[in-house]
Amino acid sequence: FDLDAEPHVGSSQKFVLDVVTDSQLRALLEKRELGLRQRFEAIHEKMISTRELLGRIEVNPQGENDEPLSADEISTRRERDKLRVMGILQNATQISFETLGVAEGFDDIVTELINNRIDTEELIQRLGRDIAEPLRMVAGEQLPELEKRVQRLSAAMEEAEAQESVLSEAIIQADLVVESMQQVLNRMLELESYNELVELLRGIVEDQKQLNEETKVRRREKLRSLLDEE
Repeated sequence: FDLDAEPHVGSSQKFVLDVVTDSQLRALLEKRELGLRQRFEAIHEKMISTRELLGRIEVNPQGENDEPLSADEISTRRERDKLRVMGILQNATQISFETLGVAEGFDDIVTELINNRIDTEELIQRLGRDIAEPLRMVAGEQLPELEKRVQRLSAAMEEAEAQESVLSEAIIQADLVVESMQQVLNRMLELESYNELVELLRGIVEDQKQLNEETKVRRREKLRSLLDEE
């Protein structure tokens, strides 16, 4: 573009930025952490319900007191189990997507801490390696493996013997997912307790600053009064 003597004016959309102190930014990010933890608690509860649904699938349907069922009753129960399998697959896919979203949320917090130069090795460890990375493993490895095993269960629904072993494998994998998610949730709760302690210390520091300022003012006032008396 050839620049000439005439001025040129350019414009763009407005970008509004909040200018905050380090403490204010940390407090804002801690609120986001709390929101992510609450989201993940709901996801974890959904995974527990999915595991329970998997446990209700019957390999060899029996009536009360182990009485044999009629062909129609067996057919009805198998159709119900097929619907359960479909629900489990849908839940696993959704849980994987939502878990990945929580992991990305924690990654974003880590990025903001680093970009604003208020990160510490302890925070990066807690938020990144102890929370975000395990969540990515759950979403990217463990839940897809659960889906594969449940899909095999769907294919084996007509063969009771094969179904029993495939169902057992799916349950084991579901238990692994629930346990892994619980471990991450425990780390989130530990981080929340840590943040509460940090917030308490911030309050103590702020109170101390205010007390120091008030002490300085009182000293100046006392000095003025002494000078006025002279």
